[in-house]
Amino acid sequence: MTFTPWHIWAAFLLDLVFGDPEWVPRPRSAVLKGVHFLEDFLKERGVLKIGEKRAGILLTLSVVFLTSGVSAGLIFLGSKLHSKIELVVLLYLAYTTLKMRSFGDQAYAVLQWLQKKNLPCAREELSRVMSYNTGDLTEAEVIRSTVLAVAENSTDGVVAPLFYLVLGGVPLAMAYKAIHTLYFAMGKTDPLYRGWGFASAQFYNLANWFPARITGVLMVVGATFLFGTGSKTFMIFLRNGLKRSNPNAAIPEVVAAGAIGMTLRNPSADVAVLPIFPLHEDEIDAVQSHHIKDAIKLMGAVACIMLILCMVI
Repeated sequence: MTFTPWHIWAAFLLDLVFGDPEWVPRPRSAVLKGVHFLEDFLKERGVLKIGEKRAGILLTLSVVFLTSGVSAGLIFLGSKLHSKIELVVLLYLAYTTLKMRSFGDQAYAVLQWLQKKNLPCAREELSRVMSYNTGDLTEAEVIRSTVLAVAENSTDGVVAPLFYLVLGGVPLAMAYKAIHTLYFAMGKTDPLYRGWGFASAQFYNLANWFPARITGVLMVVGATFLFGTGSKTFMIFLRNGLKRSNPNAAIPEVVAAGAIGMTLRNPSADVAVLPIFPLHEDEIDAVQSHHIKDAIKLMGAVACIMLILCMVI
């Protein structure tokens, strides 16, 4: 079965309707189990003798190719059973690569707790989507972190999966999700995995190079229609997003903050814990709770524009 833009729309609608409920199995958990199994397997076979970085490359390539291969195999098996089974498998796997509805719901839950003046619950809700300790964050830091998370998810959970679905169908999109899972499991947070996770971090940066920049451009377009800040957002994109040490992460964060008029400047924040950096010399609003809702709207606009592009490409 040829993967078409209509399949992408169907997968997106499934994500929009169902989100990420606990009763729907996600391949991510299987990928994580595979990562830990292969890690133990390689260690038992003495692969660490070649060095942790090389072992990490072997692990990353194994997980990515296995994930893509299993996905292609499941689709092929479905095609041999029945065309409708193939369609179900195809749409299910494509749907699992997307994460807009669930992330938007989680961000909105943080906003609701803040509106109820319940900062501890807002911190706890935020901790479900962030990889650092949220227990001591102020209200402004919680808002800022939520906005940054939504902005980053605009790339990781929306644009990148759609980009790879268009480029190579479900197998390539699943390969991207495997890289994403590897990065957050080994390449980002745990110092113990600095060697093992080097390869996954490099693969993640490479895989997100185009999607991050596409996200930045789409945010500029979305900001024009939603907030009338397109020209300012575009200047921020050029001036700040591309000049960071990690542009893939900085582009959606900086551009989203500029689009919704939220400063990222916070001298009191612990930079080692919370990724804060000066935004630009333009004076814009201090951090306010409505910025979370604006960030969610912007993510939705980015998704809609990307879907339209998927239809015409």
